[in-house]
Amino acid sequence: MNTLRSVFAVLHSTPGDKATEGTSVIYQITRYEIENCLIDRIVQDLRGANKKPLCRCAMGEMTFIVEGYDDDQRELFQILEFRRYIQQASKHEIPWIYYASIESLWIQVVALSIFDNAAAITDAVKQRTKMLFYETDVSKFLMEQRVAFNALCETSGVSQKDAEKRVQDVLKRFGNPLQK
Repeated sequence: MNTLRSVFAVLHSTPGDKATEGTSVIYQITRYEIENCLIDRIVQDLRGANKKPLCRCAMGEMTFIVEGYDDDQRELFQILEFRRYIQQASKHEIPWIYYASIESLWIQVVALSIFDNAAAITDAVKQRTKMLFYETDVSKFLMEQRVAFNALCETSGVSQKDAEKRVQDVLKRFGNPLQK
Protein backbone atom coordinates (compact mmCIF):
# COMPACT_ATOMS: atom_id res chain seq x y z
CA MET A 1 0.00 0.00 0.00
CA ASN A 2 1.46 3.34 -1.04
CA THR A 3 1.32 6.19 1.38
CA LEU A 4 1.75 9.83 0.50
CA ARG A 5 4.49 11.69 2.30
CA SER A 6 6.08 15.06 1.86
CA VAL A 7 9.74 15.34 0.94
CA PHE A 8 10.33 16.88 4.38
CA ALA A 9 9.01 13.77 6.14
CA VAL A 10 11.10 11.45 3.98
CA LEU A 11 14.28 13.53 4.24
CA HIS A 12 14.01 13.51 8.00
CA SER A 13 13.46 9.78 8.34
CA THR A 14 16.22 7.53 9.54
CA PRO A 15 18.03 4.89 7.46
CA GLY A 16 16.05 1.67 7.44
CA ASP A 17 12.84 3.48 8.40
CA LYS A 18 10.10 1.12 7.18
CA ALA A 19 7.70 4.07 6.97
CA THR A 20 9.45 5.29 3.82
CA GLU A 21 9.04 2.02 1.90
CA GLY A 22 6.33 2.12 -0.78
CA THR A 23 6.04 5.87 -0.31
CA SER A 24 4.73 8.21 -2.98
CA VAL A 25 6.54 11.49 -2.54
CA ILE A 26 5.28 14.95 -3.47
CA TYR A 27 8.06 17.41 -4.34
CA GLN A 28 6.87 21.01 -4.48
CA ILE A 29 8.75 23.70 -6.36
CA THR A 30 7.62 27.26 -5.73
CA ARG A 31 7.15 30.06 -8.23
CA TYR A 32 9.60 32.12 -6.16
CA GLU A 33 12.28 29.44 -6.64
CA ILE A 34 11.58 29.32 -10.35
CA GLU A 35 11.49 33.06 -10.98
CA ASN A 36 14.71 33.53 -9.02
CA CYS A 37 16.30 30.35 -10.39
CA LEU A 38 16.98 29.09 -6.87
CA ILE A 39 18.13 25.55 -7.60
CA ASP A 40 20.16 24.83 -4.46
CA ARG A 41 17.32 23.01 -2.65
CA ILE A 42 16.37 20.74 -5.54
CA VAL A 43 20.02 19.98 -6.30
CA GLN A 44 20.72 19.19 -2.65
CA ASP A 45 17.58 17.08 -2.26
CA LEU A 46 17.83 15.12 -5.50
CA ARG A 47 21.51 15.08 -6.31
CA GLY A 48 23.11 15.44 -2.90
CA ALA A 49 24.60 12.66 -0.84
CA ASN A 50 23.37 9.34 -2.19
CA LYS A 51 22.62 7.95 1.26
CA LYS A 52 19.60 10.22 1.59
CA PRO A 53 16.22 8.63 2.26
CA LEU A 54 14.88 9.95 -1.06
CA CYS A 55 17.45 7.83 -2.87
CA ARG A 56 16.30 4.75 -1.00
CA CYS A 57 12.55 5.07 -1.42
CA ALA A 58 11.61 7.43 -4.23
CA MET A 59 12.56 5.64 -7.44
CA GLY A 60 9.61 6.30 -9.71
CA GLU A 61 7.53 7.44 -6.75
CA MET A 62 7.95 11.22 -6.92
CA THR A 63 5.32 13.59 -8.22
CA PHE A 64 6.59 17.09 -8.88
CA ILE A 65 4.22 19.98 -8.21
CA VAL A 66 4.94 23.53 -9.32
CA GLU A 67 3.16 26.02 -7.08
CA GLY A 68 2.11 29.49 -8.18
CA TYR A 69 1.24 29.06 -11.86
CA ASP A 70 -2.37 27.89 -11.55
CA ASP A 71 -3.71 31.07 -13.16
CA ASP A 72 -1.16 31.03 -15.98
CA GLN A 73 -2.64 29.70 -19.24
CA ARG A 74 0.74 28.57 -20.56
CA GLU A 75 2.13 25.08 -20.14
CA LEU A 76 5.12 24.97 -17.78
CA PHE A 77 7.56 24.29 -20.61
CA GLN A 78 6.35 27.49 -22.31
CA ILE A 79 7.35 29.64 -19.34
CA LEU A 80 10.85 31.01 -19.88
CA GLU A 81 11.68 31.15 -16.15
CA PHE A 82 10.63 27.52 -15.69
CA ARG A 83 12.74 26.43 -18.67
CA ARG A 84 15.74 28.31 -17.26
CA TYR A 85 15.19 26.74 -13.80
CA ILE A 86 15.04 23.19 -15.24
CA GLN A 87 18.03 23.82 -17.50
CA GLN A 88 20.13 25.13 -14.59
CA ALA A 89 19.07 22.30 -12.26
CA SER A 90 19.81 19.73 -14.99
CA LYS A 91 23.38 21.00 -15.29
CA HIS A 92 23.86 19.42 -11.85
CA GLU A 93 22.95 15.98 -13.23
CA ILE A 94 19.65 15.56 -11.44
CA PRO A 95 18.46 12.08 -12.39
CA TRP A 96 14.88 12.99 -13.32
CA ILE A 97 14.37 9.48 -14.75
CA TYR A 98 15.14 7.96 -11.36
CA TYR A 99 12.70 10.00 -9.32
CA ALA A 100 9.77 11.03 -11.52
CA SER A 101 6.60 8.98 -11.52
CA ILE A 102 6.10 7.33 -14.90
CA GLU A 103 2.39 8.14 -14.75
CA SER A 104 3.08 11.86 -14.62
CA LEU A 105 4.31 13.90 -17.55
CA TRP A 106 7.20 15.37 -15.56
CA ILE A 107 10.00 13.69 -17.51
CA GLN A 108 8.52 14.94 -20.78
CA VAL A 109 8.00 18.44 -19.35
CA VAL A 110 11.66 18.46 -18.29
CA ALA A 111 12.66 17.29 -21.77
CA LEU A 112 10.52 19.96 -23.44
CA SER A 113 12.27 22.52 -21.23
CA ILE A 114 15.73 21.29 -22.23
CA PHE A 115 15.38 20.32 -25.90
CA ASP A 116 15.46 22.99 -28.58
CA ASN A 117 13.63 20.89 -31.18
CA ALA A 118 10.74 19.38 -29.23
CA ALA A 119 7.12 20.35 -29.74
CA ALA A 120 3.82 19.95 -27.95
CA ILE A 121 0.44 20.04 -29.62
CA THR A 122 -2.63 20.47 -27.46
CA ASP A 123 -6.03 19.20 -28.52
CA ALA A 124 -8.41 21.63 -26.83
CA VAL A 125 -11.43 19.37 -27.33
CA LYS A 126 -9.87 16.24 -25.80
CA GLN A 127 -7.74 18.32 -23.42
CA ARG A 128 -4.68 16.25 -24.24
CA THR A 129 -1.21 17.32 -25.16
CA LYS A 130 0.89 15.30 -27.58
CA MET A 131 4.61 15.80 -27.18
CA LEU A 132 6.96 15.24 -30.10
CA PHE A 133 10.66 14.56 -29.64
CA TYR A 134 13.54 13.75 -31.95
CA GLU A 135 15.12 10.37 -31.36
CA THR A 136 18.59 11.92 -31.07
CA ASP A 137 17.39 14.33 -28.36
CA VAL A 138 15.77 11.50 -26.36
CA SER A 139 18.92 9.37 -26.69
CA LYS A 140 21.15 12.24 -25.57
CA PHE A 141 18.83 13.02 -22.64
CA LEU A 142 18.85 9.40 -21.44
CA MET A 143 22.61 9.11 -21.86
CA GLU A 144 23.13 12.26 -19.79
CA GLN A 145 20.84 10.84 -17.09
CA ARG A 146 22.45 7.39 -16.91
CA VAL A 147 25.51 8.07 -14.74
CA ALA A 148 23.53 9.70 -11.90
CA PHE A 149 20.67 7.20 -12.40
CA ASN A 150 23.00 4.19 -12.19
CA ALA A 151 24.73 5.59 -9.10
CA LEU A 152 21.39 6.01 -7.31
CA CYS A 153 20.25 2.54 -8.36
CA GLU A 154 23.44 1.03 -6.99
CA THR A 155 23.30 2.80 -3.63
CA SER A 156 19.59 2.15 -3.17
CA GLY A 157 19.89 -1.54 -4.02
CA VAL A 158 17.95 -1.50 -7.30
CA SER A 159 18.80 -4.56 -9.37
CA GLN A 160 20.26 -4.17 -12.87
CA LYS A 161 17.12 -5.78 -14.28
CA ASP A 162 14.83 -3.31 -12.50
CA ALA A 163 17.05 -0.39 -13.53
CA GLU A 164 16.88 -1.43 -17.20
CA LYS A 165 13.11 -1.88 -16.94
CA ARG A 166 12.85 1.63 -15.55
CA VAL A 167 14.85 3.05 -18.47
CA GLN A 168 12.64 1.15 -20.93
CA ASP A 169 9.50 2.46 -19.21
CA VAL A 170 10.85 6.01 -19.45
CA LEU A 171 11.65 5.49 -23.11
CA LYS A 172 8.08 4.29 -23.74
CA ARG A 173 6.76 7.53 -22.20
CA PHE A 174 8.48 9.40 -25.01
CA GLY A 175 6.40 7.41 -27.50
CA ASN A 176 7.97 6.90 -30.87
CA PRO A 177 10.52 9.69 -31.21
CA LEU A 178 10.81 11.29 -34.61
CA GLN A 179 13.80 10.49 -36.81
CA LYS A 180 16.08 13.48 -37.29
